[in-house]
Amino acid sequence: VDSVGGVTVTVPEDLTEVSAKWKKGSTVTITGKDALSYLRHRSDLSEERLQRQKQFISAFAESAKRAVLKDISLPFNMYNKLAKNTVTNVDVTSAVYIASEIVKADFKILQIPGNVGFKDGKETFEPNETALYEQVLDVFYKIKKYLKNH
Repeated sequence: VDSVGGVTVTVPEDLTEVSAKWKKGSTVTITGKDALSYLRHRSDLSEERLQRQKQFISAFAESAKRAVLKDISLPFNMYNKLAKNTVTNVDVTSAVYIASEIVKADFKILQIPGNVGFKDGKETFEPNETALYEQVLDVFYKIKKYLKNH
């Protein structure tokens, strides 16, 4: 988070119990030391936390794009810093290539369609299997133009 200059978000709910600066509707820049608190804070519903996490990931991606355009060596430096605490089969060359492709990409976070409920005092989730199947087809498969017209 600090490597990309922080992540600017608009606080979607009152989080002043975590930080006095995190009032609902305020625009703040989350730094590395505050990122986990922002992302992990739990309120009554996990949906609020999930929405906050999706918001943060999208904002991080935009911050990272801008930072890489300013400093092309950033992916290399981040990889080397993260490698100490990471197990991966992605080598530094591949990571830098992937980062260069990400700069050109548009991110869209999808939500699995379904219903949230409660059972035995715990939050539950029941996916809508038909809608999920359609979403997978839409994301991972492209219908050829010829087939659409015939």
